Amino acid sequence: MDVEEWIVTLAFPNQERLHRGRSSPGIYAFLPTRMVTYFPFIIQADFVLVSSRETVILDDKWNHGILECVPSAFVDAFKTLVRGSKSKQNCFSGKHYSYSDRQEAEALL
Repeated sequence: MDVEEWIVTLAFPNQERLHRGRSSPGIYAFLPTRMVTYFPFIIQADFVLVSSRETVILDDKWNHGILECVPSAFVDAFKTLVRGSKSKQNCFSGKHYSYSDRQEAEALL
């Protein structure tokens, strides 16, 4: 599969902390799945799901590509949120991640 680009969007709570035990954010593929990440944000991307749409197929090459972009998406979102708090802007959109972005992120690790 020649994957060129993924769109990964992270959703953070706005002015309210997440409360553990009530509802944990997880993975969305345009609709929520039953997969919980325990991160304080939601991961939204075009994941390949099982037929019931409840879980992500973890051994799928496409999904691996998406998941490998999540750390870069988090760093980008964090920078945007920090800059946004200075300018009173709290919104940002998903970012397109290419294969070369992933290679650059891996080189930093």
